[in-house]
Amino acid sequence: RLTIEVTTPELGGPEKITAYLLALADVTKMTRLAGPYIYSAHEMGWAGFIHWVTSGTSMYSYPATSEHPPFVTVECYTCKRFDKKEAVEFTRSFFAAMDVVSWEDIRE
Repeated sequence: RLTIEVTTPELGGPEKITAYLLALADVTKMTRLAGPYIYSAHEMGWAGFIHWVTSGTSMYSYPATSEHPPFVTVECYTCKRFDKKEAVEFTRSFFAAMDVVSWEDIRE
């Protein structure tokens, strides 16, 4: 499992989230089984999910507040190995991230 969290100048809407999830599948070399599916949380942001043959990724976005810039969190769950650094760098670039935090949980 890989978690990526970024702050970004702007969130974008469902089109941007769809483009991100499809491109992330390419970057990680995952085979898409279904989706992406995008859901509105109204004033709280957006959520998305893409189902891969070997699991999938969910993401959530949160709009800016008076104290914090827009925020995106991504959770990649998979049984297939992939280049985690490449996924983090792709996410940084895609969202023009101001800050990035990532961590992994690997069970061998």
